[in-house]
Amino acid sequence: MNKKINIFFYSITKEEIFSCLEYFFSTSSKVCEEAPKSLYKKDNIDEFRNTLFRDDFLKCFEDFNLDKKISENDLENAVNSLSIPVWYFLKSDFFSIKYPNLIKNLFLSDIKNFELFLNNFLEDRGNYVLPANISKDELYKFCESYIKESSNLNFLELIAQGNKDIRRLTIDPKLKLKAQRKIKQLENDFFNNQNSVFTQSIAVYTEREAYSKASKDELKIFIDPEYITEHPSPMSLLNYLMYMDYFFNGNWILNMCSFPNLERSTLTRYFSGPKTKRNYETSFYFPRIVKLS
Repeated sequence: MNKKINIFFYSITKEEIFSCLEYFFSTSSKVCEEAPKSLYKKDNIDEFRNTLFRDDFLKCFEDFNLDKKISENDLENAVNSLSIPVWYFLKSDFFSIKYPNLIKNLFLSDIKNFELFLNNFLEDRGNYVLPANISKDELYKFCESYIKESSNLNFLELIAQGNKDIRRLTIDPKLKLKAQRKIKQLENDFFNNQNSVFTQSIAVYTEREAYSKASKDELKIFIDPEYITEHPSPMSLLNYLMYMDYFFNGNWILNMCSFPNLERSTLTRYFSGPKTKRNYETSFYFPRIVKLS
C-alpha cells in the first residue's frame, strides 16, 4: 500500500492535483460522482470519501512536496473556487512557508479567523500555526476589527481578561477596554430582549415546610436554626453542612474547586465557555456558595 501511495504522489501531475483538490473539497455531489476512478476504490466508506480524507491529502501534499508542482497563484485559484477554509492549511507551518502571501491573505480575509489564533491558548482546542509574515501590528489591528465586529462573548471575555501566554499579540489596556465595552453592549442588548432573559433565584429557608413547597427550579438551601443552636460544635456544623443541598455533590466531593473539575455537569461545561490553559476552574455553585457563607 505504501509503495502504491509513493508511486501515485511522485508521478502525480498538476492537473491531477487540481482534480484531487476538487474531489476532496468540492461541496458538489456531481464532482464526486465524476471524479477519476483512479483516485479511490469503491468500498463501505466511499459515501464519505470526499470529506474524511481532506487532512490526509494535505498531509501527503506536504510530505511529497507537491508545492513544486503547484504555484501560489494556482493554489489561490483552487482555494477561491472551492472555498477551502484557511484552517485546513494551518495544521503545520508548511503552507505558510511555501505559500506565505496566500495563507496570510486568507487568514486576514475573515475576521472570525482570529478565533483560530485564540484557540491556541485554550484547553482541548486545535493548534493552528499562524503565518510568520503577519506582523504584530497587523495582528493588533486584526484584533481591533474582531472586537468591533464580533458577537462571541466567550472570546471577547478572553481578550478583556488578557493572557500572558500570547506573545505574538500584546493585549494592552486599550484592547481590554474595547473588549469590555463590547461585552457590556452585547449584554445590554441581550437583557433588553425579553425573549433571551434567563433568571435564577437563590433562596435560604429556615422553615422545612416552606422549603419543601418551594419551586424545584430554585437554587435553595434549608438551614435548621434549632439544630445549629443545639449543636454548635465545629464537627457538628461540618457534618450538618455535608447534608445541605449543593454544598456537596452526589459523590460527597465539595462543590467548589477541583483540578480538573470533573464533577461539573455537561450543561454547566457548555455554558461556561472556553477556558484558557491557565484557567482556575470552579464549579457553577462556587461563587454562590461563597456569597451564602
